[in-house]
Amino acid sequence: MQATALFTTMHGMLAAACLAFLVISSDAIGQEDAVRRASQLMVEGQTAEAEALLRSSMAGGNPQAATFLGTWLFRTYRYEEAIQVLEPLATQGDAEAQYQLSQVYGLKSPPDFERSSSWIHRAATAGHSRARIVLQDQAELKADKEGKVSTLYLVEMTRTLMAKKIEGFNERVLGCYGATRPQLLAAFNTSLGKCFESLPADQRDRVLPTHTFLQSLAACTNSELFASVGKTPAQLVACLP
Repeated sequence: MQATALFTTMHGMLAAACLAFLVISSDAIGQEDAVRRASQLMVEGQTAEAEALLRSSMAGGNPQAATFLGTWLFRTYRYEEAIQVLEPLATQGDAEAQYQLSQVYGLKSPPDFERSSSWIHRAATAGHSRARIVLQDQAELKADKEGKVSTLYLVEMTRTLMAKKIEGFNERVLGCYGATRPQLLAAFNTSLGKCFESLPADQRDRVLPTHTFLQSLAACTNSELFASVGKTPAQLVACLP
């Protein structure tokens, strides 16, 4: 159970947190005016106003607003608040909320690996594509007798997943980033590469996929990427497909 949840954490941090604010699917966002307006407010740095709008819309029964808000809270490290928003929706069977909740439980401190594993399996069973990829990749990733995995595998897995995500971006998203598709992919690859090269020599071959290691690598990649595209985290959250 813990191994599955740890891989969920690993996948979430490297495939999502490395480009931290691009993880909400277009299906989850929908076409709701409140969510679009909240997204714009975040671009403008008015995060308090955006949160208030999302909470109001959520209270009115808008599940897209709830998922957007829960993911925003998660990506800004407000894990307990994210759980309060996402868990009721996940319990009702919303696969996107289940997937996001699995990451929250795996990344919060202290992590709850049992709940993380439970939610990722429920999301996959409900047909969530990224949850299924997590479980499939887990089956392919082999740990040695010390529990270490290939560092390069983690990097290449992240690179491949993000290339697929960036390929699907529409012109609005690319305009939000102020970059073409090749430019954005190059910026991500450069950021990830710099952080890989900055690892201690003994971690560049194989590494224990611990919470601390994954968090450190994700934070490094985020920092490099934010600088390269000239955006703040608050602005990036609104650059959603």
